Amino acid sequence: MTDNRTDDFSSQQDGYSSAGGGFGGGSGGRGPNRLVDEFAKLLTDAAGMAQGVRREAETAFRSQAERIVHTMDLVNREDFDAVKAMAAQALDENAELRKRIEALEAKAGDTATD
Repeated sequence: MTDNRTDDFSSQQDGYSSAGGGFGGGSGGRGPNRLVDEFAKLLTDAAGMAQGVRREAETAFRSQAERIVHTMDLVNREDFDAVKAMAAQALDENAELRKRIEALEAKAGDTATD
């Protein structure tokens, strides 16, 4: 004689694990796989949130830095390079003029002694 309660429990247990309702390794994304999937989803969401926070912090930092730079009396790179080129040209012209003056002074000195 069979005990129906034992058979019912066995069929329920088999149905439970094969339906994937517990940790019996069944299909359907349940059990340990479901736990891993949920954990992976949590990590993915956390990584996305961290990237959003990073972008937000970068934007806030950049706008704050731009505001500080605008309050200071700084020149932009193009203006600096233009003035630098003008200064180099002026130095070259001064060197040429110095040579011409020295040559004229030497010539004037030679004519004064003759």
